[in-house]
Order: sequence, then C-alpha cells, then structure tokens
Amino acid sequence: MVAGIYIGRFIDRFGNAPLIIFGQLLLLSASILFAWFSSANPYFILFIYMFASVGFTAISSSISNEITRILPINQIGSGIGIVQLMQFFGAGLGVTISGLLITIQEGLSLEMVYRNIFICFSIINIMTGFIYGFYLRRARLKEQS
Repeated sequence: MVAGIYIGRFIDRFGNAPLIIFGQLLLLSASILFAWFSSANPYFILFIYMFASVGFTAISSSISNEITRILPINQIGSGIGIVQLMQFFGAGLGVTISGLLITIQEGLSLEMVYRNIFICFSIINIMTGFIYGFYLRRARLKEQS
C-alpha cells in the first residue's frame, strides 16, 4: 500500500519502462534469495517477500498505465480487464505448477524442493524480461517510423 503511492509518482516522473524493469529485477532478486535462503529465519523470508511485493506492485501498476497509453480510449476498460484476467489465470497456473513440482520431487528434502521451484521461477522471470525487451524494441521502432 505504501509502495503504491511512491510507485505511482515514479511512473509519472520516469515512465512505465523503468518501473517494469525495476519490478522485474525485484521479483528476480526475491526469487533468487528465496532459493538460497528457503530454510532461513521466517523474519528474513518476510524481508525478502517485501522485495517481491514491491516488484509486483511496480509491474502491475506500470502495465495498467501502459495499457492506458497504447489503447484507444474506448478499449481501455476491456484491455485492463483482459490483463487482470491474465494475472488471475497466471496466479492459478503458478500455484498449479508449484504443486506439480512439489509432487515430482517427492524424494528430495523440502529445502531442495523449494529451492528448485524458486530457481524455475527465476528462469521464468528472466524469460519475461527478455520478452519485455523485445516489446520495448518494437515499440521504439514504431515510434521512430
């Protein structure tokens, strides 16, 4: 909640792209830290979770703002609704994949199971960073034309 106020100000000052990249980096660092310190003190895990929470807030706010920038005014509501639906399905899919990964790794210690899951999520985060980089390049090429 507190981060959302400052993130909105940063979006107004710097634009969407830096905040989306910042959010991706925070989510990536949180998932890597979770992988390394999955058996750490719960307070340390809470501290790491704050990185993930701020990263998710930065990404979701910036994406909503980006939608209002690129869509015609009569399609903004539908566009934001579709993004919210995609986030809803993504959350459900993430939980499902996590459950499958836990089941597949049945013989391993819980520490290794969760470490492997967070490593997988780190890889997915890196892939989304590359996809966003392609989007940025394409958007900049369109603006130059």
